[in-house]
Amino acid sequence: MQWRAIKTTGELEQMITKAMAMVELDRIQIPFELEQSKPREEKLDRIRQHLEKTGELDTCIVVHQETMLLVDGYTRYIVAKERGIASVPVRWGNLREFGLYWR
Repeated sequence: MQWRAIKTTGELEQMITKAMAMVELDRIQIPFELEQSKPREEKLDRIRQHLEKTGELDTCIVVHQETMLLVDGYTRYIVAKERGIASVPVRWGNLREFGLYWR
């Protein structure tokens, strides 16, 4: 694999856009370990406030494309679900990228 530098902000934005998609919230699968946990209320409130202020999540949710398994962004997922948001922006990613390994 050969690495190259990104030369412009536009080029970076184009790369990020290609890696993102809008996905129906109901298609995202939640790992059992996350379903059993409850995020801190402060974190939930911060994301709720951002959503109310801007009309969008503060960053996209990360999902494994083949399995639709949530990799990162469980708190954002919960807030979107609470607010009745049908589709959310996701970035395709994998568990190793975040140092996670679900059983």
